[in-house]
Amino acid sequence: MIRINQLGKNAVSDLISTAFEGGSNYWASVVFAMAPTKYTFRCELFASDEKPHPFYDNPLNEGGYVMIKPDGHKAAKLNLESIEKGLELLAEKFPNRFVAICDEDYDAEDADVFLQLAILNEVVFG
Repeated sequence: MIRINQLGKNAVSDLISTAFEGGSNYWASVVFAMAPTKYTFRCELFASDEKPHPFYDNPLNEGGYVMIKPDGHKAAKLNLESIEKGLELLAEKFPNRFVAICDEDYDAEDADVFLQLAILNEVVFG
């Protein structure tokens, strides 16, 4: 099983940011964000902000998540568990994309594939 800590939470937060900002915005809408009871992680990009960023911080903290509604599908949680599942599926089904992500040499399409795997367990869009 691939663990988030193998890539580092900041690297995963950057991957989620890339997906939301450029790769997945054509099919995914965030419909709800649940804050964790305690933040043990804050992404570097927004760490100086007064408040945590719900999309990039919540899913990487125990008990935090965002609900994502894919077009034509039920909403699903993006949280620690689904992120690790998405990374595992990415390594298994798309090893070249996984290596690019590990090397921090990925693009919006790679991030999109990761998010689809984390939310839908398969690539449906694009």
